[in-house]
Amino acid sequence: DGEHFGITASDWTDGLYPYQFGIDVDTQPEEFRTYMYTDRPVYRPGQPVHFRGVVRSKLDNDYLPPEFDSVEVEIHNSSYETISTETLPLSEFGTFSSTFTLDDEAPLGYYSIEAWLPIETDNDVVNKGQISFDVAEYRLPEFQVTVIPDSPEVLQGETITAVVDTRY
Repeated sequence: DGEHFGITASDWTDGLYPYQFGIDVDTQPEEFRTYMYTDRPVYRPGQPVHFRGVVRSKLDNDYLPPEFDSVEVEIHNSSYETISTETLPLSEFGTFSSTFTLDDEAPLGYYSIEAWLPIETDNDVVNKGQISFDVAEYRLPEFQVTVIPDSPEVLQGETITAVVDTRY
């Protein structure tokens, strides 16, 4: 139409690849994009985990709120066992949020939160958003090392003298 155009090829060879021209060649583009985040990356057992998400429908170069009104959220522990499932409503802007509290005896390790979108697809595209975080115990440092140089500035290749103090 004079404003939009397209290009196609059955075979890009001889050193010519679409990415070299800034051409996206995704053969199974996502219909939706989900962005999720937690309030911090590491938690201890017994602490609350606050998370939020934004779902957008991808139509050409536009990102619009989706037409559905909720997402199914699953939280998995370090063994990928489901520890929580809930359906969260989407706001008019396509956002959702929630809080859950880790068990006082929660196993340590890598956890994930998955937001499944209520849509069917004709291809192998998985329509979900995901964020991960760690559950760890705080430990006091077992030792401390302090290094105090004789000179505040040193040029590369010069020798330096320093006092090293260690405590266990």
